[in-house]
Amino acid sequence: MLSRTYLGERLGFLFIIGLAGLQYPILSLVNLSKTIAGIPILYLYLFVVWAVFIGLMIVLMELRHKRKGDDPVPGENLGESVLKKL
Repeated sequence: MLSRTYLGERLGFLFIIGLAGLQYPILSLVNLSKTIAGIPILYLYLFVVWAVFIGLMIVLMELRHKRKGDDPVPGENLGESVLKKL
């Protein structure tokens, strides 16, 4: 089971990595005038980093629920199941 301490540490680490990926030195590497499928590389990079960050947060939270054994009902929104338990 993921304890609250480990979950907090992992979310904190994810937050720091997310911030590092959005700092100026990294952004300047992808700030090019080129495009991929008509989308500027900088915009594409920002969207991908944001999507990966959100995805990893979901994985961490789902892992916590699965290890605790309180899976939400299939087809039910995870947010609604968490609110019902509060």
